[in-house]
Amino acid sequence: MCTKLLQNTAHKNPYKTVDEATQLDLVIVVNQLLTGYDSKWVNTLYLDKSLEYQNIIQAFSRTNRLNGPEKPFGTIRYYRKAHTMEQNIEEAIELYSGKQAKGLFVEKLYNNLEKLNDIFEEIKSVFNISGIENFSHLPEVPGEIKQFVNLYNQLIHCYESAMIQGFTWAKSTYEIQDYEPITVVITEYEFNILAQRYSEIEREPRDGNDSIAYDIDYQLPEGSRSRINYEYLNTNFKKYMNIKEERDSNLIQSLLNDLHRTFAQLPVELQPYAEMILNDVNNGELVIKEGWEFTDYLNEYQLSEEDDFIQDLVDSTNINEALLREMLDLRLTEVNINEYSRFDKLKSSVNVGHFSGYIEKNLGKMVIPIKVNMLIDRLLRAFLLEDVFDVTEYIKNYFN
Repeated sequence: MCTKLLQNTAHKNPYKTVDEATQLDLVIVVNQLLTGYDSKWVNTLYLDKSLEYQNIIQAFSRTNRLNGPEKPFGTIRYYRKAHTMEQNIEEAIELYSGKQAKGLFVEKLYNNLEKLNDIFEEIKSVFNISGIENFSHLPEVPGEIKQFVNLYNQLIHCYESAMIQGFTWAKSTYEIQDYEPITVVITEYEFNILAQRYSEIEREPRDGNDSIAYDIDYQLPEGSRSRINYEYLNTNFKKYMNIKEERDSNLIQSLLNDLHRTFAQLPVELQPYAEMILNDVNNGELVIKEGWEFTDYLNEYQLSEEDDFIQDLVDSTNINEALLREMLDLRLTEVNINEYSRFDKLKSSVNVGHFSGYIEKNLGKMVIPIKVNMLIDRLLRAFLLEDVFDVTEYIKNYFN
């Protein structure tokens, strides 16, 4: 029976595939569970009696197996003779560690909340120096992005630790014994915006600066990944549509400002479409569709502009439109872009003479064929591997 209990608690055979509803999540231990037993699934040890020396070490060790970012440390909660237990723990650790207990205990909740505030202020400073409001997009300087990455990694470490220790977004001020009350200054809304910005960072800067690489953590816990509150966006947009004709200009402006702020939580490539929608609303140009929400308009505007960009490329190059759209749907990478020679086929379908005339018309000068061919290669690669874009602007920037 004891063996089955231990296997179930440790999620070992034959309990690896057991449904979560039937997994054993709580074990009541009278004395010792099993010397040497530990499980990465044991998160918290609750003690209702006083322990000493080897019994403390043996009991605490049951939580010493880490389980990725979801379990960065084990938690001990003791309820009887708290001050005596604190002294007993110090004596046991000192005895069994040989006075080498550095790094054994994580920061307590108060310290983590304090660090959370300090790191958030540093992150705000990075964006403020770059003149960016509401964290709406990443800084342009790679060094500042790197600073944000380093600070965000620290922020997540404190956040995850604090969550395990009882922190929740529903509560902003905490009264902890032996400490002054502390208020968490970062909000869940701001946290989600920062998570969105972090998700938009590439490991290597696009400018090819080899001296800078970003220490992106791709194994962040689920709770620290970006979450866009589309319901909040839809609700505020509906409110604005209902009151924009009213006379209370302060109310209208307040709601409008709030909408602009909430756009910051959108991926940076969607923010221009959000602004376009609002501009069309204010100019009376938005075509109202029954039952549509803000996100429906957002998708429509994005798809419409992307289709315009694709059509511009087709018109300027006479490229094989069907093959182009097929390759765009594949979400290609640099590795597989020319599988089955598809990129070569696409490139060869360009009417070089027609494209040269398009360049001459937009730049006001002739370009030699070899440079036109080089441009075609780079233009098509960028169009397929990155987001679609304005072809005319790309050509102008290419020759500037």
